[in-house]
Amino acid sequence: MSPSKELYSTIRDASEKNGIRFREVARSARRKVEALWSFYESTNIKMEEVELQEENSRKAKQDAVKAQQGFVSMVKNFNQVIQNSKESNDKHAQIVCEEISLLAASAQDLQSRLTKLSADRDEALTIVEKGEISNIHEKDVALKERTYRSKLHASLITTSFSATSCMADCKTAPPDRHWPLKNQ
Repeated sequence: MSPSKELYSTIRDASEKNGIRFREVARSARRKVEALWSFYESTNIKMEEVELQEENSRKAKQDAVKAQQGFVSMVKNFNQVIQNSKESNDKHAQIVCEEISLLAASAQDLQSRLTKLSADRDEALTIVEKGEISNIHEKDVALKERTYRSKLHASLITTSFSATSCMADCKTAPPDRHWPLKNQ
């Protein structure tokens, strides 16, 4: 038999023996049972809520663990990227240093070449200046000589022409007339 039926039967027996009215005892018992049942249901609801909260807590902990693992993985990846970047930057820095050394050596070589070319140029200018002075002197002498020859030749032609020409022609000829030269 169930506990509630036993309770009813016990109450009924007691009410008959003691003369208490069964209905009042039954109502009182029923209220107590209903209160106990309500308390039981409320406890079950609270237990379900606690279980639900525990389940949510477990899920939150699992999510937190997954997120932590994700963050740890991301940190490892970023650390690897940083390490790779450092190595790459070090290689590039080494290449740049080597190129700077090569450029410095090339610059020194070009500077020495420039210095040598400048000295060669100065030497060539000195030679050219000496040659030009003597060349200019030679040209001047040659020009003076040609001018002198031209004047001499013109005077010889004029003298020879005037001796052979007719006197009338000499008187009628203008004094500023240029006579053609045969050897030019």
